[in-house]
Amino acid sequence: MEDHTARRFAQVLRVMNEGLAAGELRGGDAAGLALVFCCLMDQHFNILARLPNAAALLSPDRADALLSRDRADALVATFYDGCG
Repeated sequence: MEDHTARRFAQVLRVMNEGLAAGELRGGDAAGLALVFCCLMDQHFNILARLPNAAALLSPDRADALLSRDRADALVATFYDGCG
């Protein structure tokens, strides 16, 4: 489980670094921004977990799909679609 968590955080961290480098993000360091994003997602997932179709929204396969995406919009898709 720790390996999955570390890989998912690394994905968010990479996107934050890219956003800072491109000038698309401001006002923080990549690790801090990644942590804030992950905290926001935790709350989103807590809400999704209470929906009737939670198992479909929060499956391990959908979460792991994030790791195979190369585009920053994977983070946006995660927020709108659940775990990716």
